[in-house]
Amino acid sequence: TADALTSGDGGKVILWADDTTYFYGGISAIAGYKNGDGGFVETSGKNYLDFDGRVDVAAINGMGGTVLLDPTSITLLSGVDSNSTGFTAGSNISELFSEDSSSNTVLNPDASGSFDGISAGSTIILQATDFITVSNNFVLATATGNSNVSLVMQAGGSINVNANVTIDGSGTLHLEADSPHSSSGAADGTGTLNFANGTTTTTGGGTASFIGADFSIDGAITVGAGNISIAESRSSTTLALGSASGAILSDSELDNITTTGTLTIGQATTKGSDGAGTSASTLTSGAITLDELTLGSKKVALVSNSTINDDDDTSTSLTSSGTLTLTSSGNIGDSGGSQGLDLDVGTLSITGTGSGNVIITEASTLVLGATTVGGTFSGTATTGNITDSGALAITGAATFIT
Repeated sequence: TADALTSGDGGKVILWADDTTYFYGGISAIAGYKNGDGGFVETSGKNYLDFDGRVDVAAINGMGGTVLLDPTSITLLSGVDSNSTGFTAGSNISELFSEDSSSNTVLNPDASGSFDGISAGSTIILQATDFITVSNNFVLATATGNSNVSLVMQAGGSINVNANVTIDGSGTLHLEADSPHSSSGAADGTGTLNFANGTTTTTGGGTASFIGADFSIDGAITVGAGNISIAESRSSTTLALGSASGAILSDSELDNITTTGTLTIGQATTKGSDGAGTSASTLTSGAITLDELTLGSKKVALVSNSTINDDDDTSTSLTSSGTLTLTSSGNIGDSGGSQGLDLDVGTLSITGTGSGNVIITEASTLVLGATTVGGTFSGTATTGNITDSGALAITGAATFIT
């Protein structure tokens, strides 16, 4: 145990092996009963981890602690069989060293399985230098027996969500493929974040962040009123959306995401080297190109450390009855045609972090929210008026056309 008593945070406990770790016991790192946050528990095996114990990092009057599991690769699979020849983790050590064994750790996501007893409000961190695959439904409240548990997955390669992932209450979700923090293959452009067709990834309103070198969102993602952040695993990489050439997120993939919060595309923060924020970095896209996005009523934010443009002037680049916020250190709408960035949105807000110029053509009424432009601004309302619902700060010349 590494428990605090009356006051203070729980302590830190680390179990680490150069090859294999079998954990069947119990670890406690709870906070003091008056105040304090839960502690940190890591169980890691460089090649293999069999986790079937109990960890308590609870806090009565503070934040729950963190549980980190860190083998080479991880599969969440009912039954905890480690490979096709029937090795059962924890009952047959000799199979681990035979020719058909692998370094793939298999964890049971079922009730009374590998995560049973992890305390309410805790964060489960799964790190793997290769891949992480969810093969069977991972309902955190069922797997742990407690509510409000958060989940972090970081992989040097791909993360494959092939079954449902369900997080309740205040729990949050962070999936980080091609992780910049992996000790192998870090941010090398080969890790994809995959959501298989027919799956549903859900939070109870907690935030979600998704990072990867590429994305395949064929399953449903639902986070209630929670905010979602999506970014590529390497900063300053160009990002194409919708039907734009080289797009890594299509209109149909973004339609599979449901939130009444804000969907931010082009910026997200990693979970750091320990999955809990140490040495975390904020990833921001380079030039963003978009075309033919139809996003219903979503509130959308596009963030670039370069420019934001559409592919051409032949169609509307983004349609939403919600608010669109554009953040860019470069020009917005300076390529793809004389009309600039073609939009059809409820409200447009712009945050220019540099001296870039902005050219916007709105398909109907142009409603400007809080807007800051370091260069010149040209705004056209094709069929309606131009109004503002927030403060406008435009350094250069401003042109408004109706």
